[in-house]
Amino acid sequence: MKSLAERIAIMESFGLGSRIESSGAITDARSWSREDDPSWDWTHCDYRVVAQASYRPYTKEEFIAELSAGMTHLYEIANHVVVGIDTVDATVGMATGPSLGFKEVFEQYTKLDKTPVGKKE
Repeated sequence: MKSLAERIAIMESFGLGSRIESSGAITDARSWSREDDPSWDWTHCDYRVVAQASYRPYTKEEFIAELSAGMTHLYEIANHVVVGIDTVDATVGMATGPSLGFKEVFEQYTKLDKTPVGKKE
């Protein structure tokens, strides 16, 4: 059983956007399932924060390669559509809004599947 501090840390992580898994009452106690809306039934269930993969910003070359491979649909993010890359200034042109550097895109946006706009390490 988790301590009160551990429970609070898990719930705070969920509130900040982390994915949560549960095990117990509804699922087999040995297996974990994703919880989009946890009930926080600590008497019958256990909860954990799902470890997130580490990402870093794309390099200019990696981003160009991904866009060239037909991945532009992944970047329709936050109602901004990537319309081009300025390879001289290393910025990303958006259909609405200012052009951004790769680091700003990585820090401020996610792909449609909610993963970072960056390279998984």
